[in-house]
Amino acid sequence: MQYLFATFTMLTAYTPYVPPEIRRSKFYWIAIGVTVVLSILYHNLKLHRQRKTPSAHQLNNPNKQNAASIYYTNEGRSGYIHYQSPIARFKLYYAFGGGNCVACIELPKPDNWENYTGIPLSRREETLHFIGRQVVNDQTTNGAGYYKINNNSLNIYA
Repeated sequence: MQYLFATFTMLTAYTPYVPPEIRRSKFYWIAIGVTVVLSILYHNLKLHRQRKTPSAHQLNNPNKQNAASIYYTNEGRSGYIHYQSPIARFKLYYAFGGGNCVACIELPKPDNWENYTGIPLSRREETLHFIGRQVVNDQTTNGAGYYKINNNSLNIYA
C-alpha cells in the first residue's frame, strides 16, 4: 500500500500543469491508474525474477555432480549465498560491508547449525571454510582477499 501511495504521490508531484478540463476527464484518471498498476507489476516481476549468478567453482567444474557449490542471489546491497551439496541445501544472508570488509555473511549459531543446514556440526568449520574460500575467489579481485569466521558471521575482506 505504501508503494501505491508513493507512486501516486510521485505522479502528482511531478506532473506538469494539466488544465482542469483534462483533469476532469475519465481518460486522464484511467491513464494514471494504468500507469500505477503497470509500475507495481513491473517491480513485483523484477523482484521475483532474481538472477542467480553461478560461482567460479560451478563454471570450472560443471560435470562434478557430487561436489558442493554455491551461487549468489543479488538484491542490491544485500542478497543470499546459496549452498548446494548432495547432503544439504541452504542459503545465507549477506550484506555489503564498509572499509576493507567487502561483505558480512550471517551464519546460524552452532546450536542451530544442524537444524538450519542439515550438515552435522562436526562439518561446520569445513563447510564455512569452503564457503569463505569460494566467496573470496568469486567476489574479490583475482581472489586476493581473505575471510574471517566469527561465531555468527563470516566476513569477507579485500
